[in-house]
Amino acid sequence: LIAAPFDANTLTLMGPGIPQPERFKAGHNSTDFAYGVSRSGAMASSPFRVAERALAIIESGGRQRTIPGPARPFEAPRVSPDGEKIAVLIRPGTRWGDVWVGDLSGSFLPLTLDGQSRFPVWSVGGDAVAVESSRSGSGGSGLFVHSIDGRQARPFSPDSAKPLNASPVAWPSDNTLVVAAYNMPSRPQVAE
Repeated sequence: LIAAPFDANTLTLMGPGIPQPERFKAGHNSTDFAYGVSRSGAMASSPFRVAERALAIIESGGRQRTIPGPARPFEAPRVSPDGEKIAVLIRPGTRWGDVWVGDLSGSFLPLTLDGQSRFPVWSVGGDAVAVESSRSGSGGSGLFVHSIDGRQARPFSPDSAKPLNASPVAWPSDNTLVVAAYNMPSRPQVAE
């Protein structure tokens, strides 16, 4: 964001723009920022800070148990089919981050190391996690599968490394990944 003095009557700039040193807090949409400008030109803002959270398990009886470990900018936690592991996005910025996998004792390791992944979804067998990633550098995002045993990540399907602009939502079978497509109304909602 750049702030500049201006004449409110003529709406003309009265001096050079000055880059603001602080990023502003993003709202639910990436274009919804927490700042406002009054009629006189005064600006109020809320600086951007990533929320650090603890992970917790809520048991069927309602008891909450915090998973040990430091608070981090956790988002989109997903529990494995066997209930023993968690895949979670650690997102230090506003859009992308890395997916980490851990257990209920709080021992987490990074599954992705590119800083360009998000939205983890477990495979039916619990041996892999699908993520959306912008790692291809092609201006869009693709769908990639990361094996929990540390093998090389692979595209979900031959076309899914290409920009699909889709986020995984569920992985109901080995050859079907349900996705939420965005900015691409002609794209299918299920990748196979």
